[in-house]
Amino acid sequence: MVNQNNEGKGLIEVRNVSEDSEKDLFTRTLWEIIKRESTLVNTHYVFFEELWEASFKDINPNPHTMRRFPAEKRKFDESIQGKIELLSGLETALIDGYYLIRNVVSTIFNTYFHESRQFIKDFKRQDRDPVRYMTAEKFIGSLLQFISSEQDLIDKKYIVVALNKSMMKLKGLSDLKIIIKLESNGFTISKAELQNIMYELEDHGVIEKHRIRRKDEEIYGKGTFFYKWIMDFDLPTESKQLYNKKILKLVDWSIQLWRSLYNIRELHLKVPPNYPNREFLEATLQKAAIQGFKSTWWVIKNIKKYYEMLLPLS
Repeated sequence: MVNQNNEGKGLIEVRNVSEDSEKDLFTRTLWEIIKRESTLVNTHYVFFEELWEASFKDINPNPHTMRRFPAEKRKFDESIQGKIELLSGLETALIDGYYLIRNVVSTIFNTYFHESRQFIKDFKRQDRDPVRYMTAEKFIGSLLQFISSEQDLIDKKYIVVALNKSMMKLKGLSDLKIIIKLESNGFTISKAELQNIMYELEDHGVIEKHRIRRKDEEIYGKGTFFYKWIMDFDLPTESKQLYNKKILKLVDWSIQLWRSLYNIRELHLKVPPNYPNREFLEATLQKAAIQGFKSTWWVIKNIKKYYEMLLPLS
């Protein structure tokens, strides 16, 4: 709650926040972020519409949209209510961006890759699994935080491969080490589930499997089986060109949106001592150092809350 002691002094401090905005690093930085995020939403969404029209409009004609908000400097400068309105627009855009990325991943993996007529038409049978695994590796390699919070979007076999292929290729891994790696990244899997996945990969000829005997534990580590990656996923030229054009561009777009929209580290700064409720605001800004949707949304939501707390004093 706002400190109501010495209410007259609080009024003076609120006025000073507005009057000194040009000299105030926090206020200036907040405006720059609102302006940047507004521009980013506008330009990114226009590009998204072009990519979607070219690749997946027939499969999902109505993807989640991103509501745009104009960054009006006068509104930001003139009143606390103006700041609140701009922050509300940004908060909505942050949520929309998350659900749009979710929609992209779900459409690719759960509609397009799920033996859709378009996927079958686009890629020959022998190319379909490589396309699926390559796409999963790209998403998980760059959006692990997002994928770990939306685990139902991608089949676990793709997650197993994306997180462990490099080490299986380099020196091999036991099933126990694979399970530990998954758990350390927020994924749960039973040994039976893992063995079924690895049986499928072995059947497709991309791994080889060895039973671990007690005398082999010093070499392979503890576990039931040891797995070695023996074949890379690859695509012929024509399929690779289509993959790059139709899928990879949209994957890269999602990654860029995540890295740009959910990065407000500039707000990790000190608050001027004359601010009312300075402790609340400073505690909020500490989380700006953490990239990602949850932290970014939480910071913006609480900055908006901070200004709402100031309204009675204005």
